[in-house]
Amino acid sequence: MITERAMLAAVHISIWTAIKHDRKVSRDVADQNGAHQGAGRYNKQLLRGADKLDELRTLAGQIRQYFYKITLRGRTKGSGFCHPTSTSI
Repeated sequence: MITERAMLAAVHISIWTAIKHDRKVSRDVADQNGAHQGAGRYNKQLLRGADKLDELRTLAGQIRQYFYKITLRGRTKGSGFCHPTSTSI
């Protein structure tokens, strides 16, 4: 029972996106179309087609889904309650 024994757990995964805001292209497109400078945002994909980065993103999603599956969502930011025996992988 959760009132007798529980554990507060959190998972934080950070992955470099390999995306960079291209300020020059954003500015040029806005100027060419007579739009406000902030009307569009154009990004460069620095590692387009990087299979290993895609695999990491997929793995991160799978880890998050597993975490959500074994925890009860609490009112704390990003944390969840889980029974200590449910943490075995």
